[in-house]
Amino acid sequence: NSTAAIRIDGEATDGTVIQNNLIGTNSAGTGVIGSGLNAVLVVNGADNTVIGGPVSGQGNVIGGSGTRGVEIWGASTGTVIQGNHIGTDATGLLNFAQGELGMLIAYISWSISVSISRGLRLPDTMRRK
Repeated sequence: NSTAAIRIDGEATDGTVIQNNLIGTNSAGTGVIGSGLNAVLVVNGADNTVIGGPVSGQGNVIGGSGTRGVEIWGASTGTVIQGNHIGTDATGLLNFAQGELGMLIAYISWSISVSISRGLRLPDTMRRK
């Protein structure tokens, strides 16, 4: 797909859940096949989207996109991103880097939850003080 492997777009997609997928990788999760510009794109008011989850097996392996692994753009509130391997294989050891960024969150209403255990560094300006 040239725009996104998974595109969640608009109010009609509220509550979408994306769990236990290999996005941009081969079926074994051991190699990159690519996924267009973005692997997962959430836009235009798609609220309460869940990407991954806190329980083992709910996370996604997201790698090899042309630009971003996960992009949330616009007024998409209540989105949860948790337990995923973004830019790595399923073990978290092999680099399946995105073309530009692992994740981009821009022009949003606040109320996005991102759980980071390793592999992603936020700029100092985005960290809670």
